[in-house]
This record gives sequence, C-alpha cells and structure tokens, in this order.
Amino acid sequence: MTTDILLIDEDKSHADALGVYLERQQFDVYKAGSPDEALTFFDNSSTDIVLADPGLPDTDTAHLFKQIKGSHPAIQLIIMCTDDNFDLAMDLLRQDVVHYLMKPVKSAALDLALKQARTWIAMNEKVALYEKKFKDLRNAQTLYQQLFDEAPCYISVQDREYRLTATNRYFKRDFGDEIGSHCYEVYKHR
Repeated sequence: MTTDILLIDEDKSHADALGVYLERQQFDVYKAGSPDEALTFFDNSSTDIVLADPGLPDTDTAHLFKQIKGSHPAIQLIIMCTDDNFDLAMDLLRQDVVHYLMKPVKSAALDLALKQARTWIAMNEKVALYEKKFKDLRNAQTLYQQLFDEAPCYISVQDREYRLTATNRYFKRDFGDEIGSHCYEVYKHR
C-alpha cells in the first residue's frame, strides 16, 4: 500500500527535489505552492501525510492546519522550518503536528519523520477498527440481553456451585430476583 503525501511549499525547486526523493521511496506525491492550492486539493481528494512549510507568506499556518485536521482528522502533519520560523514550528508542535524538520531537509530525518507518521496512521486505523468492533460487540450484547429477557420461558444462569448469576424477566416474575442464591432453594420456595 502506498502512502499519499501532500507537499505545501512555496519553494518549487525544494518541493520538486523532495518530491523526487519521496517518489523513489514509493510515496504518491502531490504538491501545492500555497495554502489556497492545498485547500483546493482537500476539496477534491485526500492524503495520508502533509509535509508543509509553516513560513508561507501571508498565511496563518496554525489556522490552515486546523482547517486540514478539521476536515481530515487522520492526516499526519509534518512541518519543515528554517531558523527564521523555528519558534512558529515549536508552537505548531503543541498542536497536531507529528514532527518537524529543519530546511534543507536531511534524508535520514525525513525518513524518521515519515516512519513516525506511518506508525501514527497505523495506530489510528487500529483504534478505529477496535472502536467499530467494540460498538458491534455492544450492539450484540444489547440484542442478546433483550432476547434473554424477552424469551417466553424461565431462564436462569448458574455458576458451578448452582448459585444464580442471571435470570430473565419471566423467572424474576415467578421466582423473585435472588441473584446469588442457590437455584434449588429458589425453585423449592416457589
């Protein structure tokens, strides 16, 4: 499975060089030279990772990232900064940014950041899967409990010592609600 990356960088030659490197690493690379191009890209499609320069002119980068994460919460953000916008990069790290890289980007640092982003993507997918399974389990549990309570017969569940651990509505109506009692005592006192 390939991972899609959107590069947001006004420096076209830098974006092109990164794009070539990332394509060699088996990533599908898309490029945007401005925040408007990036938002237009997200209107029509999506990506797994955004690699962005927070120092774009006339841009509130924090707001741009919030817009991206608001519409695509699973996206992993990596920022590329220079010494000039290092403080901005540190502020963005407090938000939903996974990693930051210094420009010019070193391949080892980029590989590490992308590995970390892919790890977060995989964990988010697992969490979503577990949430779905948990919801399905809850729904099945509710359905089985309803079936247990509404069955038109006496149903009781006992442990190995013949103590009642659960009873349905009909059982409670005729025998009482005596969870923890021995079943033979409850049946005898009917």
